[in-house]
Amino acid sequence: MAAGDEKKLFALLKEFIAKAVNAHVQKKDFLEKLLSYSEKGPLSLLAMNHDGFPFLRMNMAYYIIGMVGLNELVQIHQGKELHQTPAALELV
Repeated sequence: MAAGDEKKLFALLKEFIAKAVNAHVQKKDFLEKLLSYSEKGPLSLLAMNHDGFPFLRMNMAYYIIGMVGLNELVQIHQGKELHQTPAALELV
């Protein structure tokens, strides 16, 4: 999509990361809604409260956006993998 243009590549990455963040926010809101039904909802096992806290504590959940496929991204963008050239390694 970037066709070798680094500025465009990083603009696309920024856009995709923003979409991933938005998806995490939507997922969190949806799960909180389902958990609010407590024992009557579809996530009743996760909402169980035996020790004063539900099994799934949304305030302690992590929302991770990882770097899977970074080597492949560099290979597609520059034609070389991270370990093959210093220029490929400098991109990241």
